[in-house]
Amino acid sequence: MGIAVFSPPLGEHRKSERGVKVFEELAERFNLHVFHGVSQEVTVGRCERGFDRPPRRSDRAKLGNKTLSTPYLETEEERDRSGNGIHSPFQDFLEQLHQKYLPLRDGTPYLSEPDLVEINPDWFGICAVTVDGDVYAVGDYEQPFLIQSISKVFAYGMALSDRGRDYVLQKVDVEPTGDAYNSIVKVEESSKRPHNPMVNAGAIATTNLILGNSPAKRLNRVLEMYKRFIGHKVFVDTPTFVSEQHCGDRNWAISYLLRNFGMIEGSISETLDLYLQQCSAIVNCRDLAVMGATLANDGINPMTGTRAIAAPYVRDLLSVMYTCGMYDFAGAWVYNVGFPAKSGVGGGIIAVVPGQMGIAVFSPPLDKRGNSVRGIKVFEELSQRFGLHIFDPTTSVDTFLQWMRETRT
Repeated sequence: MGIAVFSPPLGEHRKSERGVKVFEELAERFNLHVFHGVSQEVTVGRCERGFDRPPRRSDRAKLGNKTLSTPYLETEEERDRSGNGIHSPFQDFLEQLHQKYLPLRDGTPYLSEPDLVEINPDWFGICAVTVDGDVYAVGDYEQPFLIQSISKVFAYGMALSDRGRDYVLQKVDVEPTGDAYNSIVKVEESSKRPHNPMVNAGAIATTNLILGNSPAKRLNRVLEMYKRFIGHKVFVDTPTFVSEQHCGDRNWAISYLLRNFGMIEGSISETLDLYLQQCSAIVNCRDLAVMGATLANDGINPMTGTRAIAAPYVRDLLSVMYTCGMYDFAGAWVYNVGFPAKSGVGGGIIAVVPGQMGIAVFSPPLDKRGNSVRGIKVFEELSQRFGLHIFDPTTSVDTFLQWMRETRT
């Protein structure tokens, strides 16, 4: 359906004041948010064998309303032999994308200082993990790298869990800026809040909200949070943390401005240390895909069954990823790719196909906006090939996971 409201009086953002209230209540009362209940059970009909793509909406009549068959489970021998145990058209397509973009030489890897760590520009991994816990992977998907700004999504989740949505919104807004990730000037004009938790100013204010009786306990809580999302312990890369401490004048300037505006409290040094430590956590492409799958699964890690975050906050994380996760490329990403994502200067991009799977790409060379060059190309092709854009009119996204189940061999 389409919905319209007409009421001339305008609010502070020059939008119909009554109209905004009406839409807020409609969305809440009837659960109309596009990311509400992201992991609802697939109920559509069974996919036919032989499809090399997910069924289109027009396929529904011929698919019928049959009961979903039990997914094929690989043996340990098969998993060891194939590397990830999955044989399917989707796996084949990932391998084709890897071969296609491995020769791409555009972009420059990020280094906090020269010769600190070895970074091979040819590292390139792709991994997808479904809410069933199936793993599709190719390339350097187990190569360790730094989570960097992707951590902002999960620190925001911790702040929401610790403080609640209303309190967090008093400190950090959720508006896209169109600015670079390290912009120093953007705060909301009247409230002085950072515009969103994905830019550095908002991320620093978010980290300041994480609870703990001491710096060590706050860090332990962050690492335990990562463990819930990933399924194993995560460690901080100390040389990178120390290097970022000594190259962080811009973050210090941002922090002093935020404290001046009343958006952060307490020790700036402790807040920045925790922020840099959360960004210096060591992960790999598979880890990020599992983290994405956990968000796709309403906050439950599909590999361990552990709840990583309360379900009501998953919607909040996906919303800010969708509108703000790719910085000054966010508009083009939403237009061309069309599902929630977050990039980091370590070369990773994490994305979520709600209710279906998490996808991650790792490739260190970055474009001028700080996004992985190969990563952008991979996600654009995945979205177009499989109709994953959440507003794609030709593909029923809720059949995608079912198609993946049915085309495994």
